[in-house]
Amino acid sequence: MKKLAFAVLAVMLVVVSAGAARAGGPAPFKCTGFVGAVTVSGDLEVPAGHTCVLEGTTVTGNVTDRGSLVACGVHILGNLTAGHAKSLVLGIPDPITLRCDSTIGGNVLVDHTTGGPNLLCNSTVGGNVMVQQSSPGAYWQIGPETEVSIGAIFGTECGGLTVGGNLTFQNNRGGGDISGNIVQGNLDCHNNDPAPDGSGNTVGGNAQGQCASFNVQTLVVPNNLANAPGNLAAFSGINEGQGGATSARVQQLFLVSQFASITGPILITGVAWRPDAVTGTDFDVTLPNVEIDVAATSVSSLSATFANNLTGGEQTVFSGPLHLSGTKRLLGNGTAAFDILFPFQTPFLYDPSQGKNLLFDVRILQFPTGSFTFTTVDAQDPFLGSGSTATAVVLTKHGCGEDVNSSVGCDSSTAGLVTQFRFVPQ
Repeated sequence: MKKLAFAVLAVMLVVVSAGAARAGGPAPFKCTGFVGAVTVSGDLEVPAGHTCVLEGTTVTGNVTDRGSLVACGVHILGNLTAGHAKSLVLGIPDPITLRCDSTIGGNVLVDHTTGGPNLLCNSTVGGNVMVQQSSPGAYWQIGPETEVSIGAIFGTECGGLTVGGNLTFQNNRGGGDISGNIVQGNLDCHNNDPAPDGSGNTVGGNAQGQCASFNVQTLVVPNNLANAPGNLAAFSGINEGQGGATSARVQQLFLVSQFASITGPILITGVAWRPDAVTGTDFDVTLPNVEIDVAATSVSSLSATFANNLTGGEQTVFSGPLHLSGTKRLLGNGTAAFDILFPFQTPFLYDPSQGKNLLFDVRILQFPTGSFTFTTVDAQDPFLGSGSTATAVVLTKHGCGEDVNSSVGCDSSTAGLVTQFRFVPQ
């Protein structure tokens, strides 16, 4: 995810000159400065080359942005249109109230944006949202911005959009992120270069094109660490390759109680770890041969003997080379982002209502022959509940004569890696 240029926003927010025409009459209200909690009858326009800041403003007609618009807590009865504008920010939190809920009664149409920052969040749109044909320098954040977020400056984060119709992101050249929104219609992304990132959207219709996987929801285990760091920086099985191991095996157990918020079957499409916020580093490694198996199991504590933890029903969800690369991205909540991604080639169907726990069995059949960089990973001890002595992880470690073919793990731990599950409800 690309950082928004929030320094530019800070400059925008101190604009207080109001060189604007009087409201009313057939001509649009020309906003070239700051407009507060007043009602503008009719349409409002931001002329090219000017910056307009709306805070608590009600507009009974349409709003057209041809320059740079920053809007917080606005109520627009008509449409919001940005044509060949420099930037559009809708929903940045107010520094005093830490609230910025906005409503757009009609549609939001953004076309040929030339610069930035561009942010759509904390708002309800009655109609459709379309962002198209933005320039290479026009990056879009649609939904919560959590990487050095604008909201974090004021101690809060911007929430997602609620869209009554469709959300379309097409033919853009500046990139973007579409996450954490509620879309009643379809979420459609196509012909964007680069393709947008995104996750965690709730889509009432279909998620299509480059956004096909963006309706995937997430759940962090342990649940209480979704927005807080664990108490341990851990070495994973991947780190064993840095010590000279040629292969490794790791099993980790996840209790069904952690999936209590899920009311039906889910299709798990992948998992992710996050670097430790303090000791973690950037990482870049290609593991030549990895196999990941997943199973629903009645086992409640892992045995040091790998086979004892396999009770049947194991499914191979990934097999082959796996490239892990990224930077440690610190968030405003004291954690790093879940950027160590393990996508499943074959999603795993899991039904928590059956009362079974989840077992992950990861075999790194081959490490790279040369040196590589990997990070410490955020972890929690104990992992399976407060005061628990149950074993959550069993792994082989370089230096104790064990490898991927060993029947017994040489390290058993009550600690476990904080894991984000990515899934689609069924």
